[in-house]
Amino acid sequence: MRPNDPNVRREATKLVQYLRDIAAPARADVVDLGEFERCWWLADLPDGVRLRARPGRDGDLMTVDQVRLPAPPPCPWPLHEHVDEKQ
Repeated sequence: MRPNDPNVRREATKLVQYLRDIAAPARADVVDLGEFERCWWLADLPDGVRLRARPGRDGDLMTVDQVRLPAPPPCPWPLHEHVDEKQ
C-alpha cells in the first residue's frame, strides 16, 4: 500500500466521505408542521419527554429528546407463518 497509489487514494477518499456523512446531523430542522400527523405544544408534552432549553454551540435554542417507541405487540397467531419477526 503506497500513499500515491490511486486505489489507496480512492478508498481513503471514500472512507473520509463516509465518516463525514455519519458525522453530519441525522435530523433536518422542522419549519412546517403541516407535514406531520401529530405535534405537541410545549405545555402538552407527554410524560418522559425531556426539553433542554439551554442554547447550544451549534445554534439550537432548544432540543427535545427523541422518545423511544414502545415494543410492538406480538404477532397474532394466524399470521405467524406469513410474517418473519426478524424483519
